[in-house]
Amino acid sequence: MFQSTTKYHSSDKCASRGMNLKFDELRRKLEKNDASTTAIIWHFPIDDTGIALLSESLAKNSIFTEIYLTKCEFGNEGFISLASLIEAKKRLKKLVIDFGDNNKVVHGTSGTIRFGLALRHCRLMKLEIKCMNMFDNSTSALASGLAGNNTIERVDIVRNYFGDDGVKEIAKMMRVNTSIKYIDLSQNMITCIGVQSLCSALQENTSLRELNLSCNPIEHDGIISISQMLHTNSTVEVISMQSIEIDTVGAAALVDAVSRNVMIRNIYLDDFEVEQQVRFYTELNTTWHRQILRQDDVPVGLWADIFARCGTETWDDDIYGFEPEEILYYFVKEKAELFLI
Repeated sequence: MFQSTTKYHSSDKCASRGMNLKFDELRRKLEKNDASTTAIIWHFPIDDTGIALLSESLAKNSIFTEIYLTKCEFGNEGFISLASLIEAKKRLKKLVIDFGDNNKVVHGTSGTIRFGLALRHCRLMKLEIKCMNMFDNSTSALASGLAGNNTIERVDIVRNYFGDDGVKEIAKMMRVNTSIKYIDLSQNMITCIGVQSLCSALQENTSLRELNLSCNPIEHDGIISISQMLHTNSTVEVISMQSIEIDTVGAAALVDAVSRNVMIRNIYLDDFEVEQQVRFYTELNTTWHRQILRQDDVPVGLWADIFARCGTETWDDDIYGFEPEEILYYFVKEKAELFLI
């Protein structure tokens, strides 16, 4: 793994007035690398001129398949350079763009539009863009590019603050995209309005497996939208909603939805009581395929055998079993008709 920080420090800044000797040395090392497949430019702040030069050097090296750019300071012109990079590097599988504490506001849209167009034809599998204030048409350009891409499976768009307008563009993309299996939209100021648009899109999407909406103020109506989506969506398996408040009505709706969904494997919540209720069903789905148990004419003995395993050593270390009275309670709720035999 090639890391710029093994010899270079955060103070070695690439400025438009000229490159210092250490930056020139970094470029030469990137171009000559013949061993590592991962390039990490870590705590080495770069502006538009810097990313243009780095992109040129990275494009010359055919070995790298993963590129991490952190503490970025580039703007519109920098995205144009990155567009050229991902077009040139057909072997590139992962690209991380992290603006860190800068929370960069990229003025102008020609760069992100150009980057979006490049995404349509690149062969990336993972894309992360973090801590960028996506204003203007930046989110629209990114979503448009992802809509036309058929190789990217994981997208992390975290702490970009695009709000409901931005997530509506993401929702449009999810209606047509068939490759994305994981998307992280945490910390983007998304409210219940944006969640409604996203959940509507997920009624049609059949590729997404994991969704992260943590740290967004989606509130009661957002929880209701997610619950309604789970009644019809049969492909989403994991949802993260940490640091999100859930009221009593929302909790009941969520538990009811999960009780009817045989594919959901995990829902991550901060509310321990609600998570306990949800977990019964998700654990059954994960460990013993509840879709089998929900079929007609399932022998009572099969249910008894399954519930006898709860809380035993057969469980993974990170999964907690249930107390006997809890098992009985949910057993009656899930398959009450068996007690009438």
